[in-house]
Amino acid sequence: MALKQTEIADSAESPLETAQDRGVTSRSVVLGLGVVVLMNVWMPYSEYIVLASRMNLSHYPVALFILFIPVLFLLNPLIKWVRPSSALSPSELLVITAMGLAGGVVPGSGLMGFLFGAIASPYYFATPENRWAEYFHDDLPTWLVPSNQNEAMRGFFEGTPAPVPWDVWIAPLFWWLIFIAAIIFVSACIAVLLRRQWSDHERLTFALLSPTLNLVTDADAPGFRPTFPRGNLFWVGFFLSFGIFSWNILNYFWPIIPQIQLAIPFFYFARGFPPIYPRFNIYVMGFAYFANLDVLFSMWFFHLLFYQLPGGILNRIGYNMGSRGDPYGALAFPGAGWLCFGAMSVFVFWGLWTGRTHFKNVFLKAIDPDHPIDDRTEMFSYRTAVFGTLIGTVFIAIWLLQSGMEFKAVLFYMLGTFVIYVGVARIVAQTGILFVQAPISAQVFTMYTLGASNLTSATMTSIALSYTLTNYIRGLFMPAFIHIAKLSEFITTHKRRLLWAVFLGLIVGCLTFILYVIPLGYEYGAFNTNDIPLRSGRSRIYPVIMSKMINPFDTDWVRLAFFGGGGAIMALLTFLQYRCPGWPLHPIGLTVCSTNVARSNQVSIFLVWFFKLLVIRVGGVATYRKFQPFFVGLLLGYGLGVSLSFFVDAIWFPGQGHYVHRW
Repeated sequence: MALKQTEIADSAESPLETAQDRGVTSRSVVLGLGVVVLMNVWMPYSEYIVLASRMNLSHYPVALFILFIPVLFLLNPLIKWVRPSSALSPSELLVITAMGLAGGVVPGSGLMGFLFGAIASPYYFATPENRWAEYFHDDLPTWLVPSNQNEAMRGFFEGTPAPVPWDVWIAPLFWWLIFIAAIIFVSACIAVLLRRQWSDHERLTFALLSPTLNLVTDADAPGFRPTFPRGNLFWVGFFLSFGIFSWNILNYFWPIIPQIQLAIPFFYFARGFPPIYPRFNIYVMGFAYFANLDVLFSMWFFHLLFYQLPGGILNRIGYNMGSRGDPYGALAFPGAGWLCFGAMSVFVFWGLWTGRTHFKNVFLKAIDPDHPIDDRTEMFSYRTAVFGTLIGTVFIAIWLLQSGMEFKAVLFYMLGTFVIYVGVARIVAQTGILFVQAPISAQVFTMYTLGASNLTSATMTSIALSYTLTNYIRGLFMPAFIHIAKLSEFITTHKRRLLWAVFLGLIVGCLTFILYVIPLGYEYGAFNTNDIPLRSGRSRIYPVIMSKMINPFDTDWVRLAFFGGGGAIMALLTFLQYRCPGWPLHPIGLTVCSTNVARSNQVSIFLVWFFKLLVIRVGGVATYRKFQPFFVGLLLGYGLGVSLSFFVDAIWFPGQGHYVHRW
């Protein structure tokens, strides 16, 4: 049914062992900054102006993959043609990738879109009917929320010919960026602490990086293009995915031409059961092929076992937990979200427990530089990572307290956030699944655990503002940083410059987005973008918190029972995995089987699992490797297809774009 982690362990381990390593060079940083700037202009332009696809929904943004193509296939061959000895080395290309992975978290549907949507909404959208002024305004910190002085927020949402009122934005953005900087730094520190345990000791596959590592293996070798994409299978995959996009683009101009449907309308297995979404996501399939069979099997099997089946049965017998209470959590059945979050919590803390020897040595190294564990291969020292985590965490807690959140709420919110950040990062690193989100948010975990009736209005308002960091519950920067830490293994020259290059890219990316999008809002009207993050304050965040303030409740023991049940099931599955040789079920699928993105991608994951199972069983590892170029070709064709669709929309269908990239 499922194979253990033996067949592809080399896919993200060995491609660059003999490649030239120039490390973190000035030109690689400049190119990385260029990629980050382009991403932070292109993504919001696509979302807000063209109204086309959102390009950073996944943990490997498709915009980064698209921009990487001309660097690898156009710029580098041009350098080789002019001066072969100056070709970009694999390590330099990986520096660009690392900066893009972090920079892609910033724009549009990433961090900054939710930030603007949360902090710009409470004054502009307040009306006598929704009573926001009564419940929120007295507790909104003036240093975190731009005021509507002189109709400043009205101009942002509706557009105005007046100059941009930067004076109302500067102070809130400054304090939010300080807070975000602390989260980024702590995430980087935790990634450094986890890298050796996850990569060296547990040998996680980091399958998201496998296509890139294969493509850059011989980037500076003779020849004008890499050897990996030269085979027939690569071009079959490329023209298959690119051909689908090209054919469907014809439909934009001539609707009589039928489209090739990759997203078939959902159907119900039976009355009362959650719907099944038969979507064929080429981007998911391309990366999933590099993951291990047991985790692929787990991802779709647990969705059926713990989401489809129990959700349908409980609906059929008439059980109802009430509203889900979470704008970003489990859709059909809230209990499944809490069950999965309990499983994720045990999954995270069991992982930390299994690495206790490593973490003990790391701590000893932090207080004693002479301790024998070697940290020279890390992006910075263990001392910096340990004390940076402690100091940064204290700063984050103080910041939340100053925003109005009570101490007990801070504790539970930070605990839930830690589980989400580390859990999502671990799942992405281990499964290679592009679209992973937590089953519930840290905000909902805090409110239902403590009880909304036991929280002050200032705390509830602060919790509402904290949705700026939701980012579809994707762990914010943590998945990016753990993959950047993995990339650092392939960079031996000036390794410790990598993290500073990434930090520089994040600073430039945030400033680019701010300086581009805020004036864009005042020119076109942010509300006219019809973008979910920018509209989240009005439609999702404040109404949800408001409903809990009007109808407060005590600790929800039913939800906590599902939470405990999920933890118990995860503990049992983990025990069986460790104690029973040949146990076929990897417990990782239980952690996210209730999420919206899991529901949307199960058919794609199942198809890749089934195909790879046949390949391994019939032809073995050699045949598996033979098909790798086919799936890389699928990805490159997909990236070029998405970019072609965008350019067609930008030229002929501005404001009426086509949403071709989705989860």
